[in-house]
Amino acid sequence: MKTTKTLPMQVRHQNWMLAVRELAGVPTFKPANESILFCATGLAGIERGMELARLAQQAERDVICAHWANSKAKRPSGYTVVLRDVLSVNVASDCKAYLRDGQPLALVSQREDLTVWVGDRGLLQRARGLPPQLTEGMRMATTRIRVVADGRDAELLDNNRYMPLGGEFEAHDAPIDAPVRLS
Repeated sequence: MKTTKTLPMQVRHQNWMLAVRELAGVPTFKPANESILFCATGLAGIERGMELARLAQQAERDVICAHWANSKAKRPSGYTVVLRDVLSVNVASDCKAYLRDGQPLALVSQREDLTVWVGDRGLLQRARGLPPQLTEGMRMATTRIRVVADGRDAELLDNNRYMPLGGEFEAHDAPIDAPVRLS
């Protein structure tokens, strides 16, 4: 899908999520085991959780989504992780990015006492408990994501998809898996 006018917010959200993807250890090209969908949204609360759970089911992938307070925000206020299980979909909202030297990016939920990361096979893994030096690791993650995002082109990828509230997910065959933008 080609947009007629690109807003700075669209590129900022796209590049931030591509940086999260890269730092988590997932290539920006379409991997053989495409199991995680990266997206950005301004939705809040229950509405965000419900829409992301629906997206995970439609896309048949787990979801990592940055939530942005408004269109002028320079970084997301947090992340939501949606993990599909055999019989359910679990939503962990208000997660924070966490990074330590030499390790891939993880997402942590203090409320749920949960750490989520991308495992060796490109699948989201989770464990109870929080990593050490949490505040320092969250600060390091935000700084590193910003540096990687700022180093990306200021162009919106052609396959960057917008999905309105209640819309249908459309898969694509583009070589670069651009994040999905939700209303």
